[in-house]
Order: sequence, then structure tokens, then C-alpha cells
Amino acid sequence: MTSVLCRRSRQWRSRQWPRLELLRPYLLVALTPVFVPSLVQGADVRAGRRITIPAEETIPTNLYVAAGEAEISGNIDGDLIVAGGEVSVQGAVENDIMAAGGQIDLMGYVGGDVRMAGGEIDIRGHIEGDLVVAGGTVQILPSGTIGGDVLMAGGELFLEGALERNLKAAGGTVTISGSIQGPVVVRSDQFTIGEQAKLEGSLDYFSPREIEFPESAQIAGPVNFHLTAGMNQRWIGDGLRRMGVALLFVGLMMSLAGGLFGCFVFPKTSTEVVRYTLGNFWKELLRGFVLFFVVPPAFFLLMLSVVGVPVAFLGGLIHLGFGVVAIIYAGVALGAFLMKRLTRAESYVADWKAVLVGLPIMFVVSRIPVIGFIANLMVFLAVLGGIYENFWLAIQRGRQKEAAV
Repeated sequence: MTSVLCRRSRQWRSRQWPRLELLRPYLLVALTPVFVPSLVQGADVRAGRRITIPAEETIPTNLYVAAGEAEISGNIDGDLIVAGGEVSVQGAVENDIMAAGGQIDLMGYVGGDVRMAGGEIDIRGHIEGDLVVAGGTVQILPSGTIGGDVLMAGGELFLEGALERNLKAAGGTVTISGSIQGPVVVRSDQFTIGEQAKLEGSLDYFSPREIEFPESAQIAGPVNFHLTAGMNQRWIGDGLRRMGVALLFVGLMMSLAGGLFGCFVFPKTSTEVVRYTLGNFWKELLRGFVLFFVVPPAFFLLMLSVVGVPVAFLGGLIHLGFGVVAIIYAGVALGAFLMKRLTRAESYVADWKAVLVGLPIMFVVSRIPVIGFIANLMVFLAVLGGIYENFWLAIQRGRQKEAAV
């Protein structure tokens, strides 16, 4: 009986391997950007409606979490990147935290920097590094301590904990009742100093009215009041623009890394996709348009049935991977097109030159209002259609090879 099962297993592998071998480059290229942290840094990636890391569990690498509700009570030896409706971090994170969510509660220890954005944010743990936080309501509670600089922005800001360095805050309402060792700069429509406040450095505040300081509040440094007609929107706008430029630069660097990775690791597959897309641009543009707007709703409908959930999850994951690859390879295709014209080559080639030429140009074009967006969208949709078409062609070649075997 055992020999029969082994023989059947070998027969199945011999029939399926040709198809899997042909599809492997496309699946790896598609899923690499989705799991790029896992592949590059050995990260732990977890996603679901509710993700829980129990207190007794230790994650030895970086942890990436996407969930409706995330409760992290265990210890993380690397970075933590988490997004969810409700996020609770109770354990220790040795390095940095990046978090986004509707409600975020940070109660544990963080050995590095923290960057968070959300609707309601409570900080009651200890952060060794800097804190950059933006939200509707942000509270640093009495048990919260920050070892580095703090930058806060939001509708309502409450600081009751201890800051070992500087504070810059901008909000509709700003209340300081904790201790701050460094200088403080506040811009607010309504600024309040609490009775328990202890400021060891200077205080500069921009507000429509001068405030009264409680007798019990301790302010060691000089106090400078700057009269404004309201909260200084320009200061916030400048900060957001700087953050936006930084994020765009990081996105460009990640795209360049992904493009170089694909062209070096999968040169044949990359060139096939680029050549086919550019050779059948308008047809693949139409295909990409249909796939982009039809496939996601179809997966959503599948998830309404219990049987369709696994299929929708796997299909959605692959579709997301193809979409991320299409964003990167749109620049590669543009670079290959330009390099062919400049060098008068016989065919398109997806290599490092195409990556370094095409992606920065697409980045610059994207800054052009309306026209730049439309142009980049057209290239993206064409590449998305080309990726799918090459994927199905690989399946057909696998079937043909299987039939021949």
C-alpha cells in the first residue's frame, strides 16, 4: 500500500512540476512586494480580523500586523508595524514602532522611536526614543514617559506624563500637566497649563490669548507669548509637506529596490512582461482596466460565502501582489521604452538601466497635476494587464508540457 501511495505521489509531482516551474517566477515576483519585509529581514507577517500576541510569546524578528483588532502583549525583538481599527501594545518592543488605527493604546516599553497616527491615541508606557504622533485626541497619561523629542499634532492634546527632552505641539486644544525637561513650543487656539505642570526649559506658545499660570505650576525657563489670530496653520502645513516629501522619497527608494530585485533575480520573466506589455499596449490597457475595477468586487462577493473565503483570500493576495508589481514595473516598462529609443536597440530589455531611468521619471511625472496621474495610470493598467496575460500564458505552457509528459 505504501509503495502504491509513493508511486502515485511521484506521478502527481511529475505531472504538476512543469506547470509549477513555469508559474514560479510570476508568483514569486507578485508576492515578493507583499512579503518583502519577510524575505529581506525575516519578518513575521500576520493579518486577520483579530490578531493576538500573548504575553508568553516572543517574536525574534520584525513584526508586521494588519487586523481589525490587534492586541500585542508579547515581546518583539525587532520593529513593530501595525495597522488596525483597535490597536493595543502591552509588551516590549526593542526597536521602533509605526502604528495607524482608529484607537491606539500604547502601554508597554519601546526601545526605539514611535510614529503613530489615529483617531484616539493613549500613551501610558515608556518610549526610549522620539515620539511623532498625530490624531483626533492624543493623551500622554501620567504613567507615560518619553526619552526623546516629542512632536504632537491633533484636535485635542493632553500631556500628563514625563518628557526627558523637547516638546513641539500643535492642536486645537493643548493641555500640559506633566513634566518636561527641555524647551516647549506650543501652537494652539486654547492652551492650558495644569497645576501639576513642571517645565524645566523655556516655553514659547502661539495663541490668540495670553494664559494665566497656576501658582503651583513650575516653569524654570523664560516664557514667551506670541499673539496669533488663531492656530498657525502654516506651521502645520509646512510640517505635513515635509513629511509628505519624505514619504515620497522613501516610496521611490522602495520602488527602485523592488525594480532592481525583480530585474536581477527574474531577468527573463521581467523582460517577457515588459516586451509583451509594450508590444500590445492598448489591448493590455483595456485588460488592465477591466481587471482593476472588476476583480476586487468579485473577490468581495466570494467572501460573503463560507466556501469562497479561502479562494477570495488567496486570489486577493495574488491580485494585490500583481498590483504592487505593476506599480513598480510601470516605471521599468517606461525605462525600457526610453532606453530602446535612445540606444536604438532591437528590442525592449528590463534591466537595471531601465529601472534607474524609468522609475525616477515616473516619480517626476506623477507630480504633474491631472496629466501626470492619467499618464501613470495608463502605464500601470497596461502593465497590470500584461502581467496577468503572461501569467495565464505560463499556465497554458505548463498544461502543454504536462500533456507532453
